[in-house]
Amino acid sequence: TTTIAWSIAGKPTYAFEGNILVSASSLPWMAEMLGLPDVQALTDLAASAPAGCPGFVPAFVGLGAPYWHTDARALFCGITFNTTRAQMARSVTDSIAFQVHDVVAAMSAQSPAPLGNLFADGGPSRNDFLMQCVADVLGHPLIQCDAPEASALGAAYLAGLSLGVWPDLDAIAGLPRGRNTLAPGPSDREVRLAIWRDAIKRSTL
Repeated sequence: TTTIAWSIAGKPTYAFEGNILVSASSLPWMAEMLGLPDVQALTDLAASAPAGCPGFVPAFVGLGAPYWHTDARALFCGITFNTTRAQMARSVTDSIAFQVHDVVAAMSAQSPAPLGNLFADGGPSRNDFLMQCVADVLGHPLIQCDAPEASALGAAYLAGLSLGVWPDLDAIAGLPRGRNTLAPGPSDREVRLAIWRDAIKRSTL
């Protein structure tokens, strides 16, 4: 769907919106299930497992964009006696990347413009391993914002613009920012996405 991102002098700027119902909130849940002290410990454990672990769908309250299945339920798919705690942890972190991938793919299919810069903000953006997982699955560079709460920063910029602190948007765009760009690593992402899609289908049976 589309939404108004901001409006300046009565001229709105529109944005695509993809509402993922459960993403990073699955991390503290999994950390607790595995008896780990916090999310950082979970992602450290996940980093020790290879990509392509059993599929996990965090449909605790159904699935949002782009699936929109209110009756979907959370599940792990493909667990065997050989499945490790690290693989379970990796499945949960990867599920975030897969959901972001599917939303970006849906937006790209509706947009006439090519995919440009991708920025990540919010609390999870401070986790380098998680953000690298997202970049790998997307197959596209991902830019970590230096200010995790970019929405609040944007509101501050708009307030400053209206008060004359900055003359225009170009002045704001020229402000120095510390950013970290994560390049996608070599990965078998198509194989991993196939596992994910199979898990999505099973979650809606």
